[in-house]
Amino acid sequence: MTEITDKYKTVSEAPVAWRTVRGVPLQLYQLNDIIVRAEEAPDLFPVALGRIRAEFEKSHEIKNGQWSPVEVH
Repeated sequence: MTEITDKYKTVSEAPVAWRTVRGVPLQLYQLNDIIVRAEEAPDLFPVALGRIRAEFEKSHEIKNGQWSPVEVH
């Protein structure tokens, strides 16, 4: 079993540019998930970060000013 370790303990620890997607703030668990996945990806970090953020946008929607997973019916 893989242990998930949070990269950041607070959102304010992360670089400002990583804290939002399309200007909408990420929650701490979302930010950590994106960053950890980008660090573990085989491609260069900036490329992986862009790809994973794009995937995040496709699988989430903005509800009440926050990113929420898209509900599949």
